[in-house]
Amino acid sequence: MIWFGFTAVSPLLSFACWYARGKSKLALILSTLILAVLFNMCFVYGCWYFNAKSVLEAIVFIIGLIVLRRDTLRSSALMGTISIVLAVLLDMVIPFHFG
Repeated sequence: MIWFGFTAVSPLLSFACWYARGKSKLALILSTLILAVLFNMCFVYGCWYFNAKSVLEAIVFIIGLIVLRRDTLRSSALMGTISIVLAVLLDMVIPFHFG
């Protein structure tokens, strides 16, 4: 049943990822949300520590940064900064620790 749920949801998530490459404000919001989730899945962080969980998750995060980059360096830096802040806020509200 879990795989059936993943199969049912995957077209919606793929559309969201495809739309995140656009140029609208909604696309910027979607790409920051995707990067925030990838950041939380890839890194373990706290007040005095910062560590990557695994090399494969770090590679997925870097590929996400490359695929979701914006047209200008300024907008890419803004997206990255907002996604890190959002990742920290999401971790405070919904702490999810896997493994």
